[in-house]
Amino acid sequence: MKPKLTFLLALSPLILILSAISSSLLLGCAGTGIGGAGDTGAGDTKEIRLYKELARTRGKDAALHVNLAHHYLSVNRVEEAIASLETAVRLTPQAGMKEWEARFILGRVYAMTSQYKKAAFEWKRVLKLFPNHHRAKEGLEILEKIRRCDSLSNSQEHISCNKRLSEEIPSEWRH
Repeated sequence: MKPKLTFLLALSPLILILSAISSSLLLGCAGTGIGGAGDTGAGDTKEIRLYKELARTRGKDAALHVNLAHHYLSVNRVEEAIASLETAVRLTPQAGMKEWEARFILGRVYAMTSQYKKAAFEWKRVLKLFPNHHRAKEGLEILEKIRRCDSLSNSQEHISCNKRLSEEIPSEWRH
């Protein structure tokens, strides 16, 4: 099952415009792709090849790396998406994109892949940069509930807690 990408709605207008440009092409893509940013492109979709080339020639554009991550996620290439988002986070201080945007998205991908400590780290950074970011606050609250469920020693309580929690976890965290 491919991850849902509804979290991209929280992105800046520039990224939404870039995503909209490629969305009609993306709908027809069902490739699974192999390899990473430095490979020969075997298995890459047309959009991934385009964004990889743009990122190579204009590497200091954080928005391009976020869009590359979006396309990697669309074909369930999560590790490559994380690498692209980490690059975007490193570039945001000198790019036009707000750092909290890239960090928020990276936190969502970490949460999708059950890397909860990394997700919490990114969302705490988001809240330092943008204290009223309600979605980062909600994410941290859910992560705390996950931690509490995991700490239960009684297996029946643990199962019951996880069942209740599964109803609260946003669908885009599931993969």
